[in-house]
Amino acid sequence: MLDWLIAPLARIPRWDENIFVEKVLLHVGGLAANTAIGLAHLKVPVDLCACIGNDAHGELIVHHLQRAGVDCRHIRRSTRHPTSLSFGFVDEKGRRFFIVSLGANAHLQKRDIECIDWSGVQFFHLGGFFHLPRLEPALPTLLSALRRRGIRISLDLAWDPHDRWMRSLRFLLPHVDVFFPNEKQTQRLTGMRSVRQGARKLRREGVRTVVVKRGARGCYVDSDEWRGGVPAFPVRVVDTTGAGDVFDAAFLYGWRAGWDFQTCARFANVMAAASTRTYGATTALPARATALRWVKTFYGLPVTGSTTPSEPRNRRK
Repeated sequence: MLDWLIAPLARIPRWDENIFVEKVLLHVGGLAANTAIGLAHLKVPVDLCACIGNDAHGELIVHHLQRAGVDCRHIRRSTRHPTSLSFGFVDEKGRRFFIVSLGANAHLQKRDIECIDWSGVQFFHLGGFFHLPRLEPALPTLLSALRRRGIRISLDLAWDPHDRWMRSLRFLLPHVDVFFPNEKQTQRLTGMRSVRQGARKLRREGVRTVVVKRGARGCYVDSDEWRGGVPAFPVRVVDTTGAGDVFDAAFLYGWRAGWDFQTCARFANVMAAASTRTYGATTALPARATALRWVKTFYGLPVTGSTTPSEPRNRRK
């Protein structure tokens, strides 16, 4: 989708009232697109499957994705539905809320996934589960088939405006290897205020690894391999839009490279924090070498039991 970012917003206006802001910025957005751009920035071969409108907004998205290095051959153009739009309002502390028109995204469906050539693919990341209502019924069968092929599955949600939460997600979670909810989503899904208890409950639903994104408090990982919290990397925050998607990309990069999950979480914290230094999800991403240097400076390396972070082999995601 396209994100229109309005900032900085000092307060939410009342009906019939006008207020002024300094910036109205246009960026490519959406959970899956932001994650794909983050992976391409880290030199990972990545394809994006999505649905856009056959309109100028869609053309702009494809142009930007291709310039970023994302393969767009699986993006379908709908002649019936417009490209999805999101209007993001960012306050002076970098916090944001969105008003979303789902548009073509709501019409991504089973056949869009079935036509993909899965040979050579080792990872499948589903971004924005609650933005994809037409795809939702087919996902348990689809993900089960992908896992039988040896493809590793990761999942991120978006917010659920219909307040269904676990009712929609329960049948999907046993097919997920790594799940990336944020702290508020974890509370809604599990009813648990404690991050540790919420992550544990999600794992009882069948998820193999839960990574809870906690914003300024870093993240919490619960897996058979490692369990614990990782503090956030400190930066001056301008805009948190898409930081969670960048986190996903960086964590998946490390997972693909064979790093242990603690190292993945540290690298993801650094990349996500760096993305908040300016407006837009992917406009301030550091080079991989820079991010690793910051990981070493702030967290210290090597990590006990970890492999030394290195460039992974050239495999599709």
